[in-house]
Amino acid sequence: MADRVLTISLRLTSLCGVVYAAVTASYISCFVWMGTLIASVLLIHPTSKVRIYSVSDAKIDTKKNNPLKGKPENVEADISDAIKYKINEDIATFVLYDATDVESLHHFMPVKNGTQCLFAKKAKLWGCKNWKIGNTLEENVCRSIPMFIKFTYVCQYLGLDGFLFELPGKDYAADILTFGQSIRVVMKLLSDYDPKAIHCMDKSYIEQPGWVFQFNRITFFVTTFAPFYPKTHSRYSFGTENGYILFQPEISFAQHDIPDDTPHTNWAEPRTIRDQIRVAFNKAGRMYKIRQSLSYPMVHDILMPVHDSKNEIICWWKMDKQLAR
Repeated sequence: MADRVLTISLRLTSLCGVVYAAVTASYISCFVWMGTLIASVLLIHPTSKVRIYSVSDAKIDTKKNNPLKGKPENVEADISDAIKYKINEDIATFVLYDATDVESLHHFMPVKNGTQCLFAKKAKLWGCKNWKIGNTLEENVCRSIPMFIKFTYVCQYLGLDGFLFELPGKDYAADILTFGQSIRVVMKLLSDYDPKAIHCMDKSYIEQPGWVFQFNRITFFVTTFAPFYPKTHSRYSFGTENGYILFQPEISFAQHDIPDDTPHTNWAEPRTIRDQIRVAFNKAGRMYKIRQSLSYPMVHDILMPVHDSKNEIICWWKMDKQLAR
């Protein structure tokens, strides 16, 4: 009975408050109405508490009083920004991960520390999600796409130098043809899921000098490493067992102030960073190919032939065979 009296009192008080506020149209009236409301609760039923209903409450009290009765007529556009933000935050937490502490980066350390690139040791890299045994190559790559999207949004602001995909060597990088097929699967899949729908891997001019791999409108220089390359090769993987595809945003080169590419090298007195890197590779006995012209297809250098001295081109982007492992 007391609960019923309280309910009637609250409704009458609320109605009076609304009418009074509408008539006076002042902030003071609102405070008076709120004060009256609180007082009515305390005086009429001192032991009562204002109740917030939940779904579980509705299940219990449906026969007596169901405060959730009636479907709202809201549409998705009516959802508040706070709720939308919370939804996005929870989804991101579910699909993202700590890309700085993954197996791929730990396994890649011999390459990172061993290569003659002057920036490699201090490079800030993110890595793919840990490989899930039993999943296909495509399924494993898809697990890392949300983080790759995040990478493209923050790489410039965080000064990131690359995103690394690791492929089990036995199944996907045992030899250059298998690795070429694997590279195509990875890059085609990323291209298909490009948020900006550029789909760079589908371009007819992929073999032309103007083509570049891009994702979410970020352009990348793509480098690969594999266990079948000899110690004298610039793509030597320093004893690691797996294959690697390193996506380096071109903006990173600008942040490191690396000069424009040139076919000329000052071997005797290397002054530019590019000259110093070339000299370091040469001294280590793993000289990489220097193009005599700046107008060449970038796609040719993503997967290098085992023997650098040969003018062989591995057409990995034409390898349509899917890997069913």
